[in-house]
Amino acid sequence: MTTRLKPLPTLSATPMRRVQLLLRGQVQGVGMRPYVYRLAQRLGVSGFIRNNSDGVIVEVQGPQLDHFCQQFWAQLPPPARIEDCQRSELAVRVGERHFTIAQSNASRSPLDPLPDLPPCDRCLAELFNPTSRYFSYPFISCAHCGPRYSITRTYPFDRANTSMAAFALCPVCTAQYRAAEDRRFHAQTISCPTCGPRYDRPLSEVVASIEAGGLVAIQAIGGYQLICDAHRPAAIARLRQFKQRQIKPLAIMTLNSRSAQQWVHLSDAGRADLQSPERPILIAPARNAQAELAPHLTSLGVMVPNSALHYLLFYGLAGRPTGTPWLQAASPIALVVSSGNAPGYPIAATRIEAEAQLAGAVDLVVGHNRHIVAPVDDGIRRQSRVGCYAVRNGRGTALIKTPWHQTKLPTILALGAQQKCSITLAVGNAFYTSEHLGDLDSRARRQRYRAVNARLNDYFNLRHALIAHDLHPDYFTSQQAPLGRSAVAIQHHHAHVAAVMAEHQLQQPLVAVAVDGYGYGLRGEAWGGEFFYVNKFAFSHVDRLTSLPLLGGERASLEPWRSALAALILAQAGDHQLRRFADIPLARHYLRQPHLLRKAPPTASAGRWFDAAAALILQRNWAEYDGQFPLELEALLNPYAFSGSDQRQAERAGADPKWDLVELIGQLLPMTSPIQAAGLFHQGMADCISRKLIAQAKIFQVTRAVLAGGCMLNAVLREQVRARLSEAGLEVFCAQRIPSNDAGISLGQALLAAHYADYAVSLQDRG
Repeated sequence: MTTRLKPLPTLSATPMRRVQLLLRGQVQGVGMRPYVYRLAQRLGVSGFIRNNSDGVIVEVQGPQLDHFCQQFWAQLPPPARIEDCQRSELAVRVGERHFTIAQSNASRSPLDPLPDLPPCDRCLAELFNPTSRYFSYPFISCAHCGPRYSITRTYPFDRANTSMAAFALCPVCTAQYRAAEDRRFHAQTISCPTCGPRYDRPLSEVVASIEAGGLVAIQAIGGYQLICDAHRPAAIARLRQFKQRQIKPLAIMTLNSRSAQQWVHLSDAGRADLQSPERPILIAPARNAQAELAPHLTSLGVMVPNSALHYLLFYGLAGRPTGTPWLQAASPIALVVSSGNAPGYPIAATRIEAEAQLAGAVDLVVGHNRHIVAPVDDGIRRQSRVGCYAVRNGRGTALIKTPWHQTKLPTILALGAQQKCSITLAVGNAFYTSEHLGDLDSRARRQRYRAVNARLNDYFNLRHALIAHDLHPDYFTSQQAPLGRSAVAIQHHHAHVAAVMAEHQLQQPLVAVAVDGYGYGLRGEAWGGEFFYVNKFAFSHVDRLTSLPLLGGERASLEPWRSALAALILAQAGDHQLRRFADIPLARHYLRQPHLLRKAPPTASAGRWFDAAAALILQRNWAEYDGQFPLELEALLNPYAFSGSDQRQAERAGADPKWDLVELIGQLLPMTSPIQAAGLFHQGMADCISRKLIAQAKIFQVTRAVLAGGCMLNAVLREQVRARLSEAGLEVFCAQRIPSNDAGISLGQALLAAHYADYAVSLQDRG
């Protein structure tokens, strides 16, 4: 999608003038140079275009300058996004007759790195045309599509700076590269079956294995993927056994959005997200229960092909249909697609990694010989009633840019959190947030983290950046920060709020809440449901949710019975309620020695309150993955769920919830309908958060509120709180492009560190 932020300056009709135009934004690797060259040739102006460290420089002269400027916007390349165009008057170069594409200036500082792009329509037409030289070629690309971020070693974006440098162009590709009217003119990623990358096994073998119910590992754009037929329960069970995720949901790939609608309900916004160039996994309400794919949930992750490889798999599975109309038709074919990694490892990017991690678990390992410079998982977004928002950034949204128009930023390297980690760099007037790097709880993931950190520093040529890190001293990321004045510790929940402020360019005073599972407080205590007044980036901690004894520390997130037991004791539940824990020895120990409860550290964590409510409502005690019980609790309120009349009673069930959380837990105990109880708890939590924010907004006389933290990925809670605050006259801001969970922490760290650095400089100036 092209964004026109301001018009290119219109020049006077003086017979001969020369100007320089500096284009900033998403302007490298999108076919900008060929586009401008063809326009200049058509209008008869001279000059040149080149990539440089700031974006793209165009110098142009001639009597047709007005026409050049007017027509420039008419047909910009589809991936282009111009954020700024600066004009400078230059002296005319006497005797210059031609317009050329000049050699790029050496640069290691990308202005707006481009993500990997799915095949364009014209490439798809060639891919399935038996007379085309690109027929069935999985590495097809042109100036408007193909890999970008995953193959880039350094900038500017030229072939020599990518892993395509290993593949010299054949004579036919060279001719296309040099032909001004060809869409592959000056396209840096092009190749063909004669000169380009290739797979080490025929894709027909992959298709045959999937058709036979097998599980395959194949190297895609950002790394290896595990793929099987979504209609084969035995294959799905094998995948789950290997990844040690018997419950955690899996995503499917369908041919197109019409096919996806056989599985999920898509809104207009969801359909647009699914088909966007980012091609994310979209979490949407499922049409039917999916016991094999998403146990205990009423939503499902779906995506459509993001590479020629995926389209070729559907082509083979569909029986090799003729033409291209089948690409738009609804298809029953669906594939389970999961990141190709063993438990505790990041996505495998090389054949060696794939053989070591995956070979013993799959029927076939298929790789190619194009090096993946930047391994990257698929991004994830979620559909809600009021639009879609990010859950995880990845392929398609890697190194996502957040402009900061207020002031020029000092150079910052923000190291992120421990879970769902990302890295953010502040350079110039923007923040750049890395792809999802996962939970840093294993040696392999920490090695990948270090590699990405080094690569991003190299991209931007950082040498003396201020380091921002979490306040928690035991986080791996915090331990990567140097000692001394070149590093600053940022409180976890301050960073959550600041990430939303960065995304929405907020500097005015506001109130905010950060609700999640855990964060290291200013005095080392466990935070997780914190309210703030923020003025000029100074945070005042003004309120918090009701405290709950944290039994077992971090284990509580996977053992929700601990939070449920603590909540029941606070609610003074009767013996008949407490007996549900009789089969848990440690729970009996707590009940026999209640003083242990008083010694447990308190936490206001919204995540633990959700765990407590979910364990009581779902009547289960153990979770397989972090956040499982809150997801299942929210799933009960899916308006498209499959349980009939009870579903329609969910809204009425919580007509008068208690907004004191201990009393709210007491209200749940006599309820017999899980759906009604889930509705009551969500309404009570939303009331609690909303009332506190509204009260603080009145005290501090502000009209803006920020909702932050991982619990705000819960669509029901997010929408209910937003609605209540809007009714009270507050303008509400939530994370949209950057995930609200810990994946956004690094962005918040970078913004606050930049402010603290500016503040320190201003103090020195005054001194």
